[in-house]
Amino acid sequence: MKQKREKQKFSKKKMFVYLLLVILILYITNILYHTTKTLPEGLSYRGSVYEVNESDVNFVYDLTYSNTDGKLITNHQIYDDVFKNINEAENFVLLDIFLIDRNYDKKVYRHLSKELVDSLISRKKENQKLQIFFMTDKYNDFYGSVKNKNFEELNENGIDVNFGDNRILRDSNPFYSGMWRIFFSWSGLPNHDCENSLIKYNGNKICFRSIANAVNFKANHRKLIVINKIENGKRKAVSVFTSSNPSDYGSRHSNVGLIVDEDAFTKGLWTDILFSEKTFAEKSGEKYLDVEIPNKRKDLVGVRPQDGKAYVQFLSEKKIKDDLINEINFLDDGEEMEIAQFLLTDRDVINSLLSASDRGAKIKIILDPSKQLFGKATGGIPNLAAASDLIEKSKNDKFPIEVKFYNTHEEEFHTKIMIIKKKDGRLIVYIGSANLTKRNLNDLNMEADVKLITRNNSEVGLEITDYFEKLWGNEDGNNYTEGYESKPKISSYKYLKYRVQEASGFCAW
Repeated sequence: MKQKREKQKFSKKKMFVYLLLVILILYITNILYHTTKTLPEGLSYRGSVYEVNESDVNFVYDLTYSNTDGKLITNHQIYDDVFKNINEAENFVLLDIFLIDRNYDKKVYRHLSKELVDSLISRKKENQKLQIFFMTDKYNDFYGSVKNKNFEELNENGIDVNFGDNRILRDSNPFYSGMWRIFFSWSGLPNHDCENSLIKYNGNKICFRSIANAVNFKANHRKLIVINKIENGKRKAVSVFTSSNPSDYGSRHSNVGLIVDEDAFTKGLWTDILFSEKTFAEKSGEKYLDVEIPNKRKDLVGVRPQDGKAYVQFLSEKKIKDDLINEINFLDDGEEMEIAQFLLTDRDVINSLLSASDRGAKIKIILDPSKQLFGKATGGIPNLAAASDLIEKSKNDKFPIEVKFYNTHEEEFHTKIMIIKKKDGRLIVYIGSANLTKRNLNDLNMEADVKLITRNNSEVGLEITDYFEKLWGNEDGNNYTEGYESKPKISSYKYLKYRVQEASGFCAW
């Protein structure tokens, strides 16, 4: 009898060991597969290069700064232009936007989310045939735990809110996500029924399943709008690439955008956007627009813009990084690069910039000081740490890499723009949603940028370069930026923390 009990005990122990072994194999398999998998065609996408009129490319920006009297000034352009175009929409409006929160705090500078919702509803009522495809991220209802007033109003007025399925992306926090996919991913998300939860976040009751999903640290981070309208009797497709969210909380943030007008009867930048968005919608199980893509394609005459012409190209996810690093690697002695970024941490980008500087390229960078992220204090991580790498490792004695920090006032310098000045007179510009981080540039987030190639003396080219120089040089005595030396040297502990977080993915950036 004793021998039988010992045998049963041994068998249970053996089964437990086998179970742990199976879980370990599944865990390792999940990590390996979901950090290397290829995304569906249409994601991590490089579009065609299309020729457009320079006059049909418009650079816009929002800027918050303190003037010579110390008064805080905020100027808005981006969503004012978006609302104007929505009010003229005829056939369809496509929006893929990461953050659309609503904040009733009187201190909020502008209720951008409500303005957007009201604009869409108003135009839909005026034009019942108007198709509106609205894609966003589940962060906006904290992964099913909190009701979002914006979504309720849109749904009540016949505008469906669609959510991207981020599981199709690579895992940005793999050591956690490998386990999450085994034990939690199958359980889905709550349907705003967390009243009995004991967990609270920002005053709201949150379900455990929502928190478990949030720790994957991945998002549909795109900020992309396409509007079909009629202008002067011609059907146009207006594509908006921006770093700005229609966020009440973030309405004081500094941001940039590029707006491109095209003929809606000709294949162009806008059709590549629609193709990518269709892939994401279908893979997420969401209903998409019923829009016919024209077959006619513009013929290119080269990639060196002539008078009055420019080139535009849609880039998403890792293709943004691939293209950007390729251009940085071709920077030659005497050529220039100017960067204004909310976050810059990707090691490949940093190393490419250092190599370009060593070859003689002149590089200037304006960064957010990383005082906060999503309203939480970060103590200079990650940008102060990344800046120290760029400054201290630059070996170009004549033109060492220069870094300045934007002078923020509780808001964020949320801008994302990269400018390359070539010797042959070309200006190459990247604008969109992507921060220069591992998460934003390695198929871990959904991202969307536009690449613009124009002449450095074109109207839009001058507007872009003047924008950067205004901030860099503190034009008219306004206090836009401060030198690298104005910030405290990053501690060894904070630097190590930054490197570990960047490598592991266990961070919100």
